[in-house]
Amino acid sequence: MPRGKYQRPSALTTLEAGARVWIYVRVSSEQQVNRETPIEGQISELRRFAEEHGWVVARVFTDEAQGGSYDQREAFQEMMEESKRRPRPVDGILVWNFSRFARDQLDAQFYKADLRRRGYILISYSDDIPAGDFSTVIEAFIDWKNQRYLEDLSKDTRPVDSHLGDTKQKEHRLALSEMVNLAITQSGWWMRGLGIR
Repeated sequence: MPRGKYQRPSALTTLEAGARVWIYVRVSSEQQVNRETPIEGQISELRRFAEEHGWVVARVFTDEAQGGSYDQREAFQEMMEESKRRPRPVDGILVWNFSRFARDQLDAQFYKADLRRRGYILISYSDDIPAGDFSTVIEAFIDWKNQRYLEDLSKDTRPVDSHLGDTKQKEHRLALSEMVNLAITQSGWWMRGLGIR
């Protein structure tokens, strides 16, 4: 495909019934398994979601105890390598949310653009991304928010005395992150109200 001519993030209707998909799931650590949906739960729900839309799950790629800031995850890289095959082995890739795909903003945008240029449809199960031109802005906000989470997490793991002066900065980042969440939610409602989704 020519540069700039690739599938943009959009609503689920971009994959028709009968489309073949891969599922990619990841958990960062044992702590995440206890806090969030474990691998088995993600796979089960994503399979149900695919079945509900008439998609055929061709394969599941799983990375356990792998952080989203690290793009050299074994199953992720295997999926990226497999995605280069011609003809395309599947039509789309289904993820729990885009933070499972990658938390690093540049990695997320690079890999998603690479897949889209080759014709893959990327679907996030839990990120509320409306259809249309504005979807790229919402997805960029989500990638930015995932990057902020990563940076806040690394700051929270520093020794206590080294971040005593960061309280105002942390409050500012939290407020900004909450504003982004609100903007994403509001824009989704607004766009659906206009019949865009």
